[in-house]
Amino acid sequence: MEQKASFKTSLFGGYEKESVLKYIDDMSRAAAESEAKLQEQIEQITRSRQELEEQIAEFEKRMQDASETIDAEKGKNKKLSEMIGLLQEEIDAMDDEAFQLYLRYHFATCEREDMLGVSNHVVDIFRV
Repeated sequence: MEQKASFKTSLFGGYEKESVLKYIDDMSRAAAESEAKLQEQIEQITRSRQELEEQIAEFEKRMQDASETIDAEKGKNKKLSEMIGLLQEEIDAMDDEAFQLYLRYHFATCEREDMLGVSNHVVDIFRV
């Protein structure tokens, strides 16, 4: 934004005061406009930064929640795996007659929609 100034010279040497003052006013006005634009850019960048910081905080919270959910699910998975192992041992220990009875019960509960999930909430008691 560099400009070369050309001033009128006065009759007795030097420059005409009016020209110099006008130049100074023009430069002051241009500097003020430039400063205002830069200040607006600073404010806009500051707002954008604040919005991004809020988004980061929100994502960090969501990641923490997801991590906690994953940890809880891992605990459930471990318990279910242990239960499956125990159930597998029980099934492996059954004789053919008890196993056939278990299969009939299992298929009966699997085929009925109203029984879905029941095995997760009740204790199965078999008489052999």
